[in-house]
Amino acid sequence: MVAVAGFVIGIAWPWLAGVRFAPSAPVDELTRPPSSTDAKLIPHASAAGRPPAAAKPPPAKPEPVQRIAVGKATVTSCRNADNKILPACDPIEVDPVLVPRLQALQDCPGSEEARGVLSIGVKIDFVAGKIADVVQGKSTTVDGRAAHALIACAEKGLASISLKDVAHAQADYTVFYLMEITPAAEVAGDEPRRENKAEDGLSPASGMATVAWVAARVRKEPDKESPELGRLLSGTRVKVLGRKGDWYKIKYNAKGDEGWVFKSAIGL
Repeated sequence: MVAVAGFVIGIAWPWLAGVRFAPSAPVDELTRPPSSTDAKLIPHASAAGRPPAAAKPPPAKPEPVQRIAVGKATVTSCRNADNKILPACDPIEVDPVLVPRLQALQDCPGSEEARGVLSIGVKIDFVAGKIADVVQGKSTTVDGRAAHALIACAEKGLASISLKDVAHAQADYTVFYLMEITPAAEVAGDEPRRENKAEDGLSPASGMATVAWVAARVRKEPDKESPELGRLLSGTRVKVLGRKGDWYKIKYNAKGDEGWVFKSAIGL
């Protein structure tokens, strides 16, 4: 009886007295404001509770307009290890090495107003592993002062070129390039261009194209029976002026002479 009475009193007394031996659960845990410690546990959270907007990528830079068209290399002479000039020279693949440097001449001071063709000769010395000389060719039509500035710039630009990957059989070679140069203002559209005479059936077409045939015939009219004005070798760059059927009207030299070529002759 005493034990039972003591058990009942031990159970009932804390309840009657309001004594708690363990902490109570929070009344509204889900609605309490987050503490500074909680905020650290939510990465990338903004004050509004949303992740910050991703930064916009910078606008892409426009591609530079190429105003120098460089033809393929022509080997004009070569010497063997005994310094003897050979009657015939093997072709060498120097275009991948030299052409990008020659195209970069459009950024040279004094070349902005250059117009026409620059014939440039490059003497390659494989024994020394460098460009030995840069000269101006006789086919040059560019103004003398501009041509001089371009040659001087080419000497600097080609001085550090690497020739180790160029296959060759002889000790040195001289190669020539024909470069057609357009003034910077004309490429940018700052100068008025000559309007073409209206022709029946002439569709608008413009841009630069490259001769794809071994030798493309330039004709006076868009007809295979029309008189031939000349022939353009593979790799020659021409300016497209318009289209008539399967023929394209082109400007094919620095003098501004115009003619017609068949569409597949320039890869169109």
